[in-house]
Amino acid sequence: MKYALLCNRASQLRDIALNQGLLRLSDLAVIVDPKVHDTDRHFAMCSERADEIRVAPQLADQPYPIIDGILMHEIGHAADFAYKGKLWAEMNTGGAPLLMMSRSAWRGWKRRTPYVVERHADDLAEAIFSVRIGYVGPLMLQSTEGGVRPRPFGI
Repeated sequence: MKYALLCNRASQLRDIALNQGLLRLSDLAVIVDPKVHDTDRHFAMCSERADEIRVAPQLADQPYPIIDGILMHEIGHAADFAYKGKLWAEMNTGGAPLLMMSRSAWRGWKRRTPYVVERHADDLAEAIFSVRIGYVGPLMLQSTEGGVRPRPFGI
């Protein structure tokens, strides 16, 4: 039952992204994998190939706003990786066409720090789903209901 909840919700959210025109996410798979929960706050991860999101079964025990916040954040990563920085460039150039990414913007995307990669996943999730991603609780988990913004350093 837990697995079905996570997979169904992730599929619903992926479909929203597809309806936003992010067609490179059409093959994005969701895999329930207990190995993902290797630290207290690690419940999901996205492959850099943007072809799968792995979620820990323990994510299903979290409140729905946290489930959505984490899944949306991971779909933000998938969009970022699938479009190789073009969405990032568009967001940071006032809406320039996707194919007009400069070489300097591409180099900037590739050289981002881990913190900036995480922030971009939040930014893209917020743009795709028209929500705000905050960080809640002692573990500072992503949530669609309030929380600290932007992402705290060091998590």
